[in-house]
Amino acid sequence: MEPMDEERFEGLTGAYGGESARWPQAERAPALRYLAATPAAHRTRADALQLDAMLDAWSMDAPGAALARRIAAGAPAARTLRARDLWISGVGLAAACVIGIMVGAGFGASGLGAAPSHETDTATANISAALDGTAPAVPSLDEGSSS
Repeated sequence: MEPMDEERFEGLTGAYGGESARWPQAERAPALRYLAATPAAHRTRADALQLDAMLDAWSMDAPGAALARRIAAGAPAARTLRARDLWISGVGLAAACVIGIMVGAGFGASGLGAAPSHETDTATANISAALDGTAPAVPSLDEGSSS
């Protein structure tokens, strides 16, 4: 355990007050020894005891009925769940499921591996031709069968 010093004693009284019964058991004996050996610690403890007395004397009246009514009037109204709200939530959930299935099916159809290079070259050429406007509207059946 660290020895008690001024900073630690001030932290102890600041956190727990000047009454030694409120101090943690492990800190109490070293703090009391420090208090007995250090005259400046008495002033620190006196300040903490003064603050304790002010806090103990402070009280707050219970809120009046008028304040309770004003708070209740300013509270948001309870929202009731309507069938329309449930329907919209269901549609959103269904749409998310459909999109998830479509994305998952797209990954499954294309596979995660790379396409062979000749297929990639053919696909790139077809896309370029489509963008240039030189691709036929309907591919002929003979294109894939030429040897």
